[in-house]
Amino acid sequence: DPAILGKIFDSFFTTKPARQGTGLGLAMVRGFADNAEGRLLVRSEVGSGTTFMVRLPQSAPPSDGGVV
Repeated sequence: DPAILGKIFDSFFTTKPARQGTGLGLAMVRGFADNAEGRLLVRSEVGSGTTFMVRLPQSAPPSDGGVV
């Protein structure tokens, strides 16, 4: 629903009944993407489903050969 789609990244927004979840997950994912200078994209169609895409910038491996 377009009205809900505009709120899904708000902290603590949820469509679940009381005591079934806090709705913090998508706000956190968006924050992670923003902090990494990336983007979180969403495409949703009522009755068909929702797709999320996280796009992050490519980074070079560490010069000391460590794990990224």
